[in-house]
Amino acid sequence: MLRRNNLEFKKIEIPMILGWKPPTRGFREMVERSGGQRTVPQIFINGQYFGDDDTLETSLKEGTFENILRRFKKG
Repeated sequence: MLRRNNLEFKKIEIPMILGWKPPTRGFREMVERSGGQRTVPQIFINGQYFGDDDTLETSLKEGTFENILRRFKKG
């Protein structure tokens, strides 16, 4: 979705073994910064927690993502 919408992003790999996510530094940081969310991916805009891929997809479909980007840039 990010590529299709020409949005730049940095991807942090979270390894999984049969659905289990080892407690790597990246995983622990994601859980802490997202307020305890453990599913991947979790999305951050300008370092602020935004939500997961479902949140992104909904905002793109509803046409609210541009407003969300502006809000995060101000914050």
